Amino acid sequence: MAKARTVFFCQNCGAQSAKWIGRCPSCGEWNTYVEEVVQKETAPLAGT
Repeated sequence: MAKARTVFFCQNCGAQSAKWIGRCPSCGEWNTYVEEVVQKETAPLAGT
């Protein structure tokens, strides 16, 4: 079963962060992070 999690992406360079930050550490731009909910795939249990 997939779990939803929130990640933040910089609209300028595509850097990713687990939380919103004001200034992107990769490109140095301010207020470029946007929130996105992604599905995290989980491996099926073996031997069931």
